[in-house]
Amino acid sequence: MHANSRSNGDLADAWRERAEQVSEALTRFYEAVRKVTEDWLDALAPVIQRLRDTIWQAYLQDGAVYGDTEDGMWRWWHETTEKEA
Repeated sequence: MHANSRSNGDLADAWRERAEQVSEALTRFYEAVRKVTEDWLDALAPVIQRLRDTIWQAYLQDGAVYGDTEDGMWRWWHETTEKEA
């Protein structure tokens, strides 16, 4: 065997070490993405709720033509916005 050659065990150990490093890096990346996503959703949730409430009020003012339900509101919304497009 050449003096600079590694044994199969040494190569396997080196690959395991690299795999662990990649796994740790991917875990840190995933955690960072999760944190940013949670922060983004937390900030966006009140805006989405206000938008939904505004649509709901407009639906009620238009007579709640499909009943006093969320499904009715979205049906009305889609039909209303299609007419305007």
